[in-house]
Amino acid sequence: MSDTTADAARAEAERLAVQKAQREAATAAAKAEADAIKAGTELARARLGAGTIPAAPVLTAPAPPTSGVGALEASLLAARELDKVAEDIAKLLSALKPAPKGFVIFTGTQRPNFADLALFDLRQGAVDAARARAVPVLQTAMDQAARDHAAGLVGTPPAGPVTPAAPAGPRVSAAPVAGAALAAPVPAVAAASIGNALDLAAKITGYFQTEYATAVTAVAGVDADLLAVTLAGRLGKAWYPARWPVKPRPDPALLNDLWKLAGMVAAERRQADELQALYAQATGALDDTGRTALRDGTTRAMEAVAAQAAVGQALDALVNGLITPDTAGIPSIMRLAEQAQLQELLQLGACALILQVSSTAGTVYNKRSLLASIFGMPTFVAGGAIVGFLVADSEGVVRTSGQIRLHSCFKRLTEVRV
Repeated sequence: MSDTTADAARAEAERLAVQKAQREAATAAAKAEADAIKAGTELARARLGAGTIPAAPVLTAPAPPTSGVGALEASLLAARELDKVAEDIAKLLSALKPAPKGFVIFTGTQRPNFADLALFDLRQGAVDAARARAVPVLQTAMDQAARDHAAGLVGTPPAGPVTPAAPAGPRVSAAPVAGAALAAPVPAVAAASIGNALDLAAKITGYFQTEYATAVTAVAGVDADLLAVTLAGRLGKAWYPARWPVKPRPDPALLNDLWKLAGMVAAERRQADELQALYAQATGALDDTGRTALRDGTTRAMEAVAAQAAVGQALDALVNGLITPDTAGIPSIMRLAEQAQLQELLQLGACALILQVSSTAGTVYNKRSLLASIFGMPTFVAGGAIVGFLVADSEGVVRTSGQIRLHSCFKRLTEVRV
């Protein structure tokens, strides 16, 4: 064998030896890694205590809250929220420009009610209409009597001109009332640790499992009336007729008009009666020819009396309507005076504030868990309110309106305070 061939053989042998050594080193490294993984897994198991915590017992749902439980607390929470609503509304109304000259508060289905005022106006309109027909008749009779007196047929007619009839028409203004790359493969030691940790966490979580039972509880006394009395003092100047009537003026203008009207009707009725008496006296002393001459005057006097009787009937209906009490024993004139003053407040710049509590409710729930029962009563309660409001002027134009929703959030029943 030549030297060249021998050298090649030795080189090949050395190469193979190196490869073998590399394979053996790789095998040893792989075995070492596997041993390390096994050791890490066993260590993780030992440290995490896998299998040493028993599973928590399965809880059943708690019984629903007993009827009435939490009602007081829910009412307290809802009332607290209503107080916040009143504060919010007061801030909104204070920003109105131009600022109203006070607020007249109405709640729920209440509205500015001018029914008695409207009925009074209707009846007074009937009196005015009757007078509008009767006064010309009386004036004609008076003119005829003046001519007959000038002719020497009758005595002196009643003195004083006839007061012109007041124009009929409504005096009550309508006031209706203002949105990466995927994670790298997890090493075996880490995978084992995570798996055991999840198992451990699942068992521990079992001790924190919670079952709930909810119920709606009644909220009492938290209504639009409470909101109104809470809000009224924050408005600067306000009236709340449902709680305290608007004080009428001692001598309302509309009643003054009524007394004046009654005085005019009485004077006109007296004039008509005097005319009729005047012609009756004159015709009693005359023969047929004389009575014929007074026929027109007598007829007109009788027509004047009949027309004044119609006016009197309309006035009687008006006055009787004012003094007749309603089912509550309150005469219409009392409500009329209050409504007139209320209307005047609105006409002078105050606004009507209508408050509507659409909903107040409470929710209570029982909470059952292995740990919750150790630390206190597992019952929670909440209360809330939904409120709408509207502000309008004397013409019914809405100045502003809106709704406010508030919720107290759930609180432990034993921690609710006034």
